[in-house]
Amino acid sequence: MATYGQKCGNCGEPLTPRGGLPSRFCPRCGCRLPTSPVSAPGNVPATARRVSAPAIASLVLGILGLPMGCIPFGLAAIFLGMYAHGRIESSRGRLTGKGLATAGIVLGIISSGLWLAICAGAL
Repeated sequence: MATYGQKCGNCGEPLTPRGGLPSRFCPRCGCRLPTSPVSAPGNVPATARRVSAPAIASLVLGILGLPMGCIPFGLAAIFLGMYAHGRIESSRGRLTGKGLATAGIVLGIISSGLWLAICAGAL
């Protein structure tokens, strides 16, 4: 519903409550008003949130790197997780998946460390 203190984007009419209920249409021009305005960083509708793709990729690469002890998967998981953290922080609530990104970073560190341990033992 439209918040009050705003104006219609079409005609500029101030929006005021009618009968205690917020209006879905402008009282002057009749155009449809936004149903979920994003006015504050924390005021994002639940339907507008989505999981960050780099966070998911980081977790998947971290998991794949464990049984293989593969440093390319581990490093990719670390970098994608860090990238996802930055994107999630700057999205103002539109992206989720911070825990997935953190898990990807941790698993990437473990798989890279495992690879380094294998190489150090082979020398």
